[in-house]
Amino acid sequence: MGSFDERYISFFNNDDRFADLMNFMLFKGRRVIRAENLEELDSTLSVRLDTGRKKSSGQHVTVDKARLWRGKCLRILIQEYQSYIDYRMVFRCMKSEVFSYESQYRKRLHEHQTANDLKSGNEYLSGINIDDRFIPVITVVVNLSDEAWHGAMSLYDMIAPVDKVIRRYVSNYRLNVLDYHNYDTFEGFATDVRKIFEILRYKSDKSRLIEIVNGDESYRHLSDDTADFLEKIANLKIRKNKKEAGRNMCKAIMDLKEESRAEGRAEGKAEGRAEGRAEGRAEGKAEDIISLLEDTGDVTDDLRNRIMSQANLNTLKSWLKKAAKAASITEFISAIDTDTTHA
Repeated sequence: MGSFDERYISFFNNDDRFADLMNFMLFKGRRVIRAENLEELDSTLSVRLDTGRKKSSGQHVTVDKARLWRGKCLRILIQEYQSYIDYRMVFRCMKSEVFSYESQYRKRLHEHQTANDLKSGNEYLSGINIDDRFIPVITVVVNLSDEAWHGAMSLYDMIAPVDKVIRRYVSNYRLNVLDYHNYDTFEGFATDVRKIFEILRYKSDKSRLIEIVNGDESYRHLSDDTADFLEKIANLKIRKNKKEAGRNMCKAIMDLKEESRAEGRAEGKAEGRAEGRAEGRAEGKAEDIISLLEDTGDVTDDLRNRIMSQANLNTLKSWLKKAAKAASITEFISAIDTDTTHA
């Protein structure tokens, strides 16, 4: 089946999922871009993102995929969900897009030189004519990290402060980031990319995760690559259906539900023990107060009940000090009544 990294890259290299991501980002989920209208890019536009670092065994996998659509170069950049937030991303995307335009220019220059059709001095020296147009490059960064994106969103975010007048003359570059942390629902997706974002978004909220999966029949019929991905990010075992194709996440969710119940029972027992200890300490303080007062005079049943029913440890500590200082029962009652009035 290959390593998870290979399956992860294969999952996002699918054209239907590519179109789905772009539609969600650019058109709020409307089905404008379709997989059948996507074209492979030639080497002119196919510029890979420079990592800016030497490759090492610990380097995270990046999906860098581009397609041509209606005369536009669309590109997604996806860093592995366990990866870091790259604070250089503005520079990296800007540099990559500049390389793409430079590559287009060189191709156009070669075409003009072959055709020998640059007539004026300006055209000849520029290598292009005034009517030449180039394919726009649109890059979308998809954040799959556990952290919400908090890196720079534009070149302006990364430059030193400048006067507003001067800033107008500094060219900006804006980053396009698709971050699942910013969404509560993912209904705008038409493919199983929705499931990836749903599980990433709510994997720490078991009750919400259980609600989502139980409420969606399609989680019972997952493709292998989707199930593999969900297993990895949610730490679940998703088994194959016995009588039909696909894999069923519902059994994994049932296990998760039982785990949640067990955690709830354990938490309840722990809380019960803590409450019991607190009640025991309160009862001990109350008995100490009554013991001191009995040395002073007769403790009525009403006063005894009042002291024994007090559960606040801080209040009981205060009353214990007052009982130690009080010369009579009446003085003690007056002191605690004063505290109650001022509270």
